[in-house]
Amino acid sequence: MKQFKRSLPALYLFCVVFVMLILAACGGTEPDVSEIEIEPEMLAEEIDSGDEAVSETDTDVNVGLPTEIPIATVPPATETPLPTATLPPTETPLPTATATADPLLGHPADLWISYGFGDYGLPVLMKKGDQLIQEPLPPLLEMEVFFDYSPDHSLLAFGRQFWEGVGPNNDSVTDLWVYDFKTDQLSLWIEGGVGRATWSSDLSQPPTLAVALHNGETFDLVVAQGADVMVSAVDDVTPIFAWAPEQGRVAFVQDGEWSVINPFTRVTQRTQVTEYDVTQGWIGDTPVWDLETDTLMIAAQPLILAPIENGGVITISNGIDDLFGGIRPTQMLWSAETRQLVAQIEGIEMEVKIFTVSADLTEIEEVASLPDAQLTMWFEEGVSIVVLDVNQEPQVWSLIDYEFVK
Repeated sequence: MKQFKRSLPALYLFCVVFVMLILAACGGTEPDVSEIEIEPEMLAEEIDSGDEAVSETDTDVNVGLPTEIPIATVPPATETPLPTATLPPTETPLPTATATADPLLGHPADLWISYGFGDYGLPVLMKKGDQLIQEPLPPLLEMEVFFDYSPDHSLLAFGRQFWEGVGPNNDSVTDLWVYDFKTDQLSLWIEGGVGRATWSSDLSQPPTLAVALHNGETFDLVVAQGADVMVSAVDDVTPIFAWAPEQGRVAFVQDGEWSVINPFTRVTQRTQVTEYDVTQGWIGDTPVWDLETDTLMIAAQPLILAPIENGGVITISNGIDDLFGGIRPTQMLWSAETRQLVAQIEGIEMEVKIFTVSADLTEIEEVASLPDAQLTMWFEEGVSIVVLDVNQEPQVWSLIDYEFVK
C-alpha cells in the first residue's frame, strides 16, 4: 500500500507527457509545461499513521529528469563464531614417564684408554655390567694423559696437562687428577712432576696410588692416598712398576735391578734380575704377577721370570730370539687359571699374542695370535679378554674355548 501511494505522481506526470507528444505529432500547439500546476499533495502524500513521515527533500522533484532511486547498501554480513567448548581444568595431572634406574648408566666396571694418551672427547671403551659400550667421559675431565682406572673404587687417575720434559733427561711429566664416578667429584692430588701412577687393588687400604714423582733429577716412588697425602717409598727409580694383585707390594726398577717393596712397612725384597735394560721398552710396559708361585713376569727379550721368595731367574725363549716381535710388549695380562700370558705386540701391525706357559714356568707350550687386534682389558678375569678389531669394535676372546664369543 505504501508503494502504490508513492507511484501516483509519477503516473500523472507520464500522462501529461504522453498527451503532449500526441499533440505534437498532430501538429498541435505545445503546451507550456510551466503553466501546469502540480499539486504538492500529488507529489508527496502523507504516509499512513504509524509510518515514518517523508522529509522535505522528498518533495523537491525535478520534472525534466526521472528520479534516481539510490541502490540500497547491504550491511556486511556479521560472522557469528560458533561456540567452542571450554574444558574444565583437569584436577589430576596426566602421568609423566619416570626414568627407571639403569645399571648401565652407572660407573663402569672397567674402562680402557691407551696408556699415556687422552680421550680427546672421543668415546672410551667401557665395561658396564656384561656389556661393552663406547661412550665419552664427562667433559669436565679435560684428560690429556691417562694413567689408570680402579674398578674396585670407580676412580680414574689422569693428567690434565700434556706431557712436558723436565730434568737433565727431559723426563715426561704431568699433573695428577682423580675423578670419582660414584660421586662425580674431581680433585687435584699432585700439581706436577708425575711420570706414572697406578692403583693398588689391596682393599685393606683406602684408595692408593703408586706414583713416580720427579725430584729434579729422576723419579721417586711415592704412595698417594689423597691430595697432599703421600708417603715416600723409594728414591731414584725408573717409572716402570706394578702392584701385586690384592696385595700391598710394588715391584719396581732401581739402577736396572728389580725389587719388591711394601711401601707401608718398608719391607723390601730384591730379585736377581739386576741388568734390566729399561731403555728398550716403553713407559707403558709393566710386569705381571703369578701369585701361586709368587713370581714376577717381566716383559723382556727373552721373557724373564723372577721368583720373589725362592730367588733365581728363569728365561723363556723357546729358541726364538724375537719372542715378542722385536719390541717389548706394551701391555700384558696373566691368567693363572689357564696359565696364559697375553701380550700386546706393536710393530708394523698390531697383534695380540697368547703364550701358554708350562706349569714349572720353564717353557712356552703353545702360541696363538690375534692379528690386527688391540688388547684392552679383561672381560672375565682370567677367562676372557677384550680386544679392539681393525674397525675399533670390541670383541671378546675366550682363553678357554680359543674363539671369539662376543
